Amino acid sequence: MQPQIPRFFMGTSTENGFCGFPRDLYNTDETGFAFLIKSGPGTGKSTLLRALAADFRKKGETVEEFSCSSDPDSLDGIHLPARRVCVFDATAPHVIEPQAWGVKEDTVSLGGALDLAALAAKREDIAAAHAQNAAAHARARRFLAGVSELRADREALATRALDTVKTAAVAARLTKTELSASSRPCTFAGVQRRFLSAVTPRGVLSYPETVSLLCPRIIVLDDPFAVAAKAVLRALFAAAEKRDLPVIFCPDPLCPADPAHLLLPSLGVAFVTADNRFKIQNPARTLHLKRCYDEAALKANKNRTAFDKKAEHALLSTAVEALRDAKIAHDLLEIPYKSAMDFKKVEAVKTALHQRISAFSPRA
Repeated sequence: MQPQIPRFFMGTSTENGFCGFPRDLYNTDETGFAFLIKSGPGTGKSTLLRALAADFRKKGETVEEFSCSSDPDSLDGIHLPARRVCVFDATAPHVIEPQAWGVKEDTVSLGGALDLAALAAKREDIAAAHAQNAAAHARARRFLAGVSELRADREALATRALDTVKTAAVAARLTKTELSASSRPCTFAGVQRRFLSAVTPRGVLSYPETVSLLCPRIIVLDDPFAVAAKAVLRALFAAAEKRDLPVIFCPDPLCPADPAHLLLPSLGVAFVTADNRFKIQNPARTLHLKRCYDEAALKANKNRTAFDKKAEHALLSTAVEALRDAKIAHDLLEIPYKSAMDFKKVEAVKTALHQRISAFSPRA
């Protein structure tokens, strides 16, 4: 039987470029540590990460995987929660530099496996692919900015129709019934921001199956307008912080400042916003939040809301097309790097890194 693997995205494409919060995974524990892999495209970073993950799973350990939003078949990071250790692809667009070198982070270079002379001979090809990739990402950002504006308009209309008293009552009841249980030990403290969904070259992809692996009790917030659900999640988040509960804050990939889901692993409960892209099988409860809106106010703005939603879908589809073009350019960029790599040296780096990770003793 294949192991059930908690999966997230390292980040997502937004109107402002790549957005991710990898430091949260090791800064929320004073003993947390990150190995930051530095190298070019196509040099074996993802393969190295998969090999390390497989090695530690063979030891019976949980290894969380963080997919690349630019290429969901590729890994950008792994996290061994029992050891408080992360290994990240720390190159563009998700650049991570050590802030406490040797104490919280260390860099791992694959540059020594590159034949720089062979790479220099492909300078023009590399420059052309870089330019194509950058242009495609810039195009995606422009369309995602349009998506953001349309969503803001649509949610502003829904906010006018929101019954804040009913919404607050829902949040208060959930706080009382779901956040009052005794907590159990958790591998981190504070808040970790992790993406369960991302905008990718294949559209908006999600990992809803991860929720049940971390939290057996799932409360689904069914809200076709999203505004009430976000208000409830913000209230629950504030209540969890007040109680010093560890929280996994899962941002909305199209508006990372907003919550899409909250996971409270120390209580074993998750609060999830469900839609066509994020479906939960057999939740413990489903709360239908349409009752938190004034029907007459919704009806008055029905046509404008429908226009916003249709235009948003069209712009998002075009942004995804641009991300597909960016991936094609990135695939071309990998070719000269792959041909200049000595992958036997990468294997030696993997072996040394495995030994260094093993020096961090796992905790119960």
